[in-house]
Amino acid sequence: MAGIKQPILDIVNQIKTIPFANNAGASPNLYSAIFNNQIERMKAGEEYNYSLPAAFVEAIPQKTGGEIGFGSWGYDVIFRIHAVMNQPDAGDGTLDQNLTIYDLRDALQESLVHFQPTGCSLMQCDDERFDTDHDSVCVYQFDLITHFIETSGSKYPTEQSTPPTNLVINSGFALIEILHVSYTGGDLIMLFNLVDEPQNVVLNLDSNQWTFAAATGENTFTQSVSLSSGNYSITATGEVNDFTTPAFEFTI
Repeated sequence: MAGIKQPILDIVNQIKTIPFANNAGASPNLYSAIFNNQIERMKAGEEYNYSLPAAFVEAIPQKTGGEIGFGSWGYDVIFRIHAVMNQPDAGDGTLDQNLTIYDLRDALQESLVHFQPTGCSLMQCDDERFDTDHDSVCVYQFDLITHFIETSGSKYPTEQSTPPTNLVINSGFALIEILHVSYTGGDLIMLFNLVDEPQNVVLNLDSNQWTFAAATGENTFTQSVSLSSGNYSITATGEVNDFTTPAFEFTI
């Protein structure tokens, strides 16, 4: 059953695979978690310490869809990404002109656009907004939209038992099989087996061709023909089942 929790965690874990440079000059993978207003609480000194840059994931279901059957729902979900970083004032305008936040935004979009969380379609870009009143801590929000099929409330019967279906594969199964060929006293004699329904069979021997009726089961075909010493190849084709045997080689 697919509920909304797993897609959120999929996105959080995807963000955790993105390396990005921090203020110490290293490039660890981004910190990520479900959004819980961590940024404002960090500024107020009420939040636990977490490493920056970071990105938090907020799910905003758009319940304008409807039930698609058996208690399952199909609707759009906006996943709002809260990208945050700290850029101290170096006295060169970096505090009031944080351009690195756009690099963080681009890295996140590169990883998340067309990412497909559990139960969702490929995520696509939607709205986005920039923090125009920031100090050293700068936030960039952008939205990704996807269609989600929620089956956590499904009433579809999944515990009904059914008899197992056994698949039997017959390797080398032939509708017509040439069993033996001989040439005696000017007569060509072929013993073959027809597995399919009674039908006409076309026999091809080099430039010679004969058509005759055959019954289901073993058949014997006899034909007077003049053949010189040498190697020969013969095939049989059913006119109804359109099955041709592999070439049967024999020598006179």
